[in-house]
Amino acid sequence: MPSYQWMLDGALVPGAINATYSVAKVQYGQGGTYSVVASNFMGTAAATVAIVTVQVPLHLSVDASFAPPNFWVLGTATQAVVLQLSTNLNTWTPLFTNPPRTR
Repeated sequence: MPSYQWMLDGALVPGAINATYSVAKVQYGQGGTYSVVASNFMGTAAATVAIVTVQVPLHLSVDASFAPPNFWVLGTATQAVVLQLSTNLNTWTPLFTNPPRTR
């Protein structure tokens, strides 16, 4: 009888021991390289099955209790953000860019 063990970025996925693996609601931390190790009486084989990227939308947060108000752009560490300024909503000037970080 064959056995299976799924892995995410080289770490065992607890309870993922079936021939197939699926996730109903993917979260940011579930992105990465998925592989499976399959074994039977003939031996063991490993294969990379998928590389999954999960992108979380950016969120703007405002705290109006300060004068002037404080603004935060919230997202993931791997997302690049360009903060721009406009006085007429037609011409935009970049004020700040954060470089995206890699995992």
